[in-house]
Amino acid sequence: MEKSKNKIYLRPGQTAQLTSAYEKQRIENIARNQRKFEALGLLHATNLLAPFEKVTQTSLAKNSKRNASERDDNEYQPGDCDDLLSSSSSEDENNGHSNPQMEKVVHNGPTRKSSRLVSTPEDNMTEGSNNLQLHVPSPMESPASGAGSQKKNTRGKTRGKAVEKMVQKTGKLQVPIPTTERAPVGENATALANQIGIEIRAAAPLQDVMYWDDVDDSLKKSIILRVRDKFEIKNYDDDEVVRRAITKICQLRYKDWRSRMHAHYKSLLKNGVNPRNKPYKGVSQEDWEYMIDRVWTTNEKFKKRSEQNVVAHSSLPWNHSCGSKSFAATMSTKAKMPHFVDFFKESHWSKKKDDWLDPKCMEKHGELENLRTMCSQPNAIPMSEEEMSVAVLGKKSSYLRGYGVGRKPSNTKTTFRENGEEAIILREELTSLKELNETQQQQLEAQQQQISAQNKKLEMFQAVLIRCGLLSSDQCGEDSAEGC
Repeated sequence: MEKSKNKIYLRPGQTAQLTSAYEKQRIENIARNQRKFEALGLLHATNLLAPFEKVTQTSLAKNSKRNASERDDNEYQPGDCDDLLSSSSSEDENNGHSNPQMEKVVHNGPTRKSSRLVSTPEDNMTEGSNNLQLHVPSPMESPASGAGSQKKNTRGKTRGKAVEKMVQKTGKLQVPIPTTERAPVGENATALANQIGIEIRAAAPLQDVMYWDDVDDSLKKSIILRVRDKFEIKNYDDDEVVRRAITKICQLRYKDWRSRMHAHYKSLLKNGVNPRNKPYKGVSQEDWEYMIDRVWTTNEKFKKRSEQNVVAHSSLPWNHSCGSKSFAATMSTKAKMPHFVDFFKESHWSKKKDDWLDPKCMEKHGELENLRTMCSQPNAIPMSEEEMSVAVLGKKSSYLRGYGVGRKPSNTKTTFRENGEEAIILREELTSLKELNETQQQQLEAQQQQISAQNKKLEMFQAVLIRCGLLSSDQCGEDSAEGC
């Protein structure tokens, strides 16, 4: 530590003198180039830069204005390459090399002009000097500078900042899950699904796990508890349908996460990039290499399932225009629940193009309209919206087409199983009610016995009063008539 004119200067410690990997590479390049110059009879590369001596002197003059204690530091240790960059005039004179001539080259670009100075060889240079090749670090070796600014800005992963602000302002966000829809509805439904994805990406494992159902139950509960810290999921603890709806979202979010990860891996291979050097964002190097070595390249079960998914995805007849919102959430935001036929048009119509997303959508909507018109005729057999969906769009066991992944057909095995489970619950509740009724009946009988015993005691007390002449039989009769 040095003191100078009421100023205290701290000498750099050991950490400040450490050399970065880039600096070490730079030093090696300078040393390599210097050896090439010495082989050509040139002692220093800076001999070629004499025209810039004035610029250097100007810079030194500016630096001379600094405080002497800032310039002269006894603890300063020069780098390994500082002696190679010195431009001592005495050495130039001793070696007898004259300064080469400099030529100004103008570069005309599409939008601007630029110029630079290049050296022209002197007559006393050897033939080999014309073929001098200097090692210049490639853009991949040098640190990124302005290249990042040319990258197209795209929306990144949801980080939940908007949800945090809303929770701080209004408390937990309310999210109902109706039994009929079997999916979150309302204005906070999409935020709930996004938050589940955030928590899964932060805590869910990738190794030794293929699906959400394989995740440890305790970890599942902790993830859902963190979600419930910000969202009030109505009847989650009491309703099995609500819990299954949340589980379904977790399954989809975990599956989407791994699917996007695999797509990133395949895009790197397609572009000729080593995927090990560019893990998916938010994934550790260890997990990333595990997915490459143990899942994507060696797991035959995964490969088969992946091929099936590719075929299934390519066979999708059309897409929808609801974006990230589920059909149930989109329907719930309407002032009035739309008819299925009207909602099909809304969810498959492009507002930007003012046209159908696909000609097949227009065809299917026409069939739905004809079916609705036919069912509205007198003496026609009425059809429910669910029956219209099955009749025109086809039957799917896992969900009802046109309603998203929440609502299920009423005649599916899943529905039968759930109805059977509900029947078991109802039977258990009925048994409990019967037991309660029997208990209450026993209590009522005990109370009747107590009342009978009290009436007998009252009659005995009245008889004693009559014998003692304190109460006449007529009065006792009147009291009995009044309920004595």
